[in-house]
Amino acid sequence: MRKFIGVFSSAALLASLLAAATAPSVGAVTCTPTGYWRDGINLTAAQIGGDVTVPLDATGCNIGVYYNATNTGNVTGAEIYGANYFGVLVNGGNVNVTGSSIHDIGDSPLSGAQHGVAIYYATVVAGPDGSDADTDPDAMVCGGDGATSGTIDGNAIFAYQKGGIVANCAGTFVAIADNTVTGASSVSYIAQNGIQLGYHAAGSVTGNLIDGNSYTGSGWVATGLLLFDVSAKDIKASQNMYRNNQMNLVLVTDEACPSMYGGFYDTYGLCL
Repeated sequence: MRKFIGVFSSAALLASLLAAATAPSVGAVTCTPTGYWRDGINLTAAQIGGDVTVPLDATGCNIGVYYNATNTGNVTGAEIYGANYFGVLVNGGNVNVTGSSIHDIGDSPLSGAQHGVAIYYATVVAGPDGSDADTDPDAMVCGGDGATSGTIDGNAIFAYQKGGIVANCAGTFVAIADNTVTGASSVSYIAQNGIQLGYHAAGSVTGNLIDGNSYTGSGWVATGLLLFDVSAKDIKASQNMYRNNQMNLVLVTDEACPSMYGGFYDTYGLCL
């Protein structure tokens, strides 16, 4: 810590202490329940709807900023950090995330729990209490009303637990361009994915730098770009740069689900 040499008068010191005692807390947030459930938790957010243009410290909350069809906005030139489930979660409506820094999303320290996504777009069905939610704690259920869309452009994304950018479900369309997505490098506790489009989501992934997603454990693979259970014709991926990923690009089409994963399709068309 840098040391400063100086002399305070008693009056000046007392005034300083009184000001500090009466000043409002800077950066303090209220974690508000969103009605979006995951792992049996009604996830809380530091902000619901509205624009984010300044730093947002979501420490103690599950989500940095939560959007749905009735609570929209954009993230522009912001910094979002500290949430343990999602930095930005969009479940319905059109939301753009541009020119921002989103980092330190996950447990502290980062763990193998399958959450901690910096930017997450999905279109899901209502939960057990009628709210927008993932009804299964281990897998989301696609099929919500309306559509989820937006542009994710020019962001710096790093220090995430499970994924940098994820777009899931039919009805979700995102344009992901010119982002720098940096994983934790070679780790044994979780198989990270830099960018993922899954479960019949559609969109484009162009001009991104995807770096440092590598898993040293067994049974799973970390990827730079994961296209899972999607139709290749619905995804445009080009001019991306990959560095230091265990696998740069993995495409799993719907035909591959049963043979590769030993699963089956549920009533929502998801690969289990």
